[in-house]
Amino acid sequence: MAWHLPLFLTGQILLPDILVIMAASVVIAGLFRSARQSVLIAMVFHATNNAVGVATPVSSSTAPTRSGSASSPPEPGGSWPSS
Repeated sequence: MAWHLPLFLTGQILLPDILVIMAASVVIAGLFRSARQSVLIAMVFHATNNAVGVATPVSSSTAPTRSGSASSPPEPGGSWPSS
């Protein structure tokens, strides 16, 4: 949880996402304890969550584009900004 604090302070994580992070922390802690304190299992779960991204859907206003900056997605039939 504390790892995410700088992201929250800089506006990269929104306030509602803090609740999701807290809930995920409880789930990962329970998984860690039930897996006989296996850090590997907790890390794999966290990495899978990051890769799939089902916990927090990214809004179009904060989604990084191919050029790496945040902007709205292209209109239907449009194209992504070139870098």
